[in-house]
Amino acid sequence: NVTGNINNSTLLLQTGGTERLRIDQYGRVMIGTTTVGDAGADDFNIATTGQTGITIRSGTGSGGQIYFADGTSGDDRYRGIISYQHGSNYMRFYTNAVERLRITQTGSVIIGSTTEGYASADNLTVAENSNCGITVRSGSSSLGTVAFSDATSGAGEYAGYLQYDHGGDFLKIGTASAEKLRIDSSGRVLVNTTTTNNGNNKMIIEGP
Repeated sequence: NVTGNINNSTLLLQTGGTERLRIDQYGRVMIGTTTVGDAGADDFNIATTGQTGITIRSGTGSGGQIYFADGTSGDDRYRGIISYQHGSNYMRFYTNAVERLRITQTGSVIIGSTTEGYASADNLTVAENSNCGITVRSGSSSLGTVAFSDATSGAGEYAGYLQYDHGGDFLKIGTASAEKLRIDSSGRVLVNTTTTNNGNNKMIIEGP
């Protein structure tokens, strides 16, 4: 059944006596619901009481895309893109009409490029034609850490690590889950110790 009210403000589609789709007076589409979502994304609404989703089915060697446009010509037709390419099985994300991030079929993440890095370190590749880097931002008195792990619990979670302590302003390097080297706020290098016995020494080494 297709029904509408007398002032044509709402169009309803029903199957089996149950409403399935509604188009309201503003052109908003609702499937499985009579309630729109947040104002910033209420033009198309889908609701169920269980798992809910949308399927885009493409050819085995073709792509499926969602485009975000702010115009009808040139790059404005696809300023933002979420795309899955079935031929090579990778997903890519665009901003300002340029691919910025790609996830390969093996799960490697590539930012700023379409080419993976060195095979032994290609899980995350960050590329830029000029200066390039990664920022780890933590609280002003907290730790920023890059950990090298071979386990999901215990000491293996941080078998090796590079860590900056913002509270004490020092950088430390750990191996075998223990700190082995520290560079303090004055530039002194401490090996196998965290104590500065003589403030004039630029390097302090302590045996095992």
